Amino acid sequence: MGLSLATMAFVGLGAVGAVAFADARTRESAERSERRIAALNTSIAATRRRIALLEESIPLGTGAALGATRVAGPFEVDDGDHAPIVIMSDKSASSERGFELLSATGEKMIVVSADTNGGSVKVGGADHKRFAVLSSGDSAASIALKDGDQTQGSLSLTPSGLSRLSIKNSARKLIVELTEGIDKAGEMTLFDQNGEPRVDAGIALTGEVAGEAWGSAGEVKGGPRMQCEFVEGLRVPSCIRGHPPGAAGAH
Repeated sequence: MGLSLATMAFVGLGAVGAVAFADARTRESAERSERRIAALNTSIAATRRRIALLEESIPLGTGAALGATRVAGPFEVDDGDHAPIVIMSDKSASSERGFELLSATGEKMIVVSADTNGGSVKVGGADHKRFAVLSSGDSAASIALKDGDQTQGSLSLTPSGLSRLSIKNSARKLIVELTEGIDKAGEMTLFDQNGEPRVDAGIALTGEVAGEAWGSAGEVKGGPRMQCEFVEGLRVPSCIRGHPPGAAGAH
């Protein structure tokens, strides 16, 4: 039994419609692909512009052969997890510059700063209670050991060139001081638990005995009087002094 003319026409129309639908789907898919490609090209172009701007802001320095560069601050250097490692600051208003080096937990372990008068390096721990500070400025320099806001020990150099080493006890009282004494010789003072001087050790003045120069002699004074001269009422002076060559005796 053959197909009727109407049936054949219906089948033919269905085939044409299927082809037309498939063709429309193909065109729609192609258009979406074109839009995606256009968006991707736009993103690539924007990325290239950003890279170009970054390259312009980081010109090669004098050490270009070694790969050296210059970067305008302030800026921050982060690790792979976007946690800060180094924070570089530039406080133009106060002429203060510096950077902070942070631990993996974000604690400021090292702080370096500089201004027009000098600079400092502060090294501390996670508890921020005790730290060391190296600083210089106004023709002076010092290394200080800090407990909170109190200096427990320090080595300092004054503008006049005088050096001094100071140490405090746990009660924050001065107990040892070493500095320059008579004739630029060394002098050390020991203090009691309350910061009162009790022992002074240094060098006695140089001089002559029987017309012969004898250089110097050591001298230790005991407190609280710390006197080498004879004092009425005392059996002996409160000091010990070395014998210069040819001297008749010593205290």
